[in-house]
Amino acid sequence: MAQRNEFRQDARRCAAKVAGVTAEFFVERAAVPTADHTTDTDPCERPWEQSGRLVRLPVGSAGES
Repeated sequence: MAQRNEFRQDARRCAAKVAGVTAEFFVERAAVPTADHTTDTDPCERPWEQSGRLVRLPVGSAGES
């Protein structure tokens, strides 16, 4: 039980340190710039487009709602 309480206290301290931090990539607990290839949307779209072709969806409709 004491170990669980210690974990909760550690989690609260960590949460306070990162409150409000979004869209950052961390290496060894330090924020580092995001590599360009990780934010390139074209590679993300390719599987959706290929899936659409495989199920014969009209061109341009894959991934759209």
